[in-house]
Amino acid sequence: DPGAWRTVGTFTTSGQASADTADGSVIVTGGSRGERVLSRAVDRFDPAARRFVRIGEMAAGRSGHRLLRLADGRLMAVG
Repeated sequence: DPGAWRTVGTFTTSGQASADTADGSVIVTGGSRGERVLSRAVDRFDPAARRFVRIGEMAAGRSGHRLLRLADGRLMAVG
């Protein structure tokens, strides 16, 4: 069932921001990931492979921010 929830692994984080993309993947940025500093990570969840892949880093760690989709499809972290 395409709408059913499935457990695909553990991804411990809080305070992160996420946004879905046109291809069905989800981008997850920042937050607290059990480290001593806020995460700068930008990860993509690939639903076909059922895993997260690191695709980049932000200039600074963030928590409690939002991701906004720009008209051209890019995402901007705010806050």
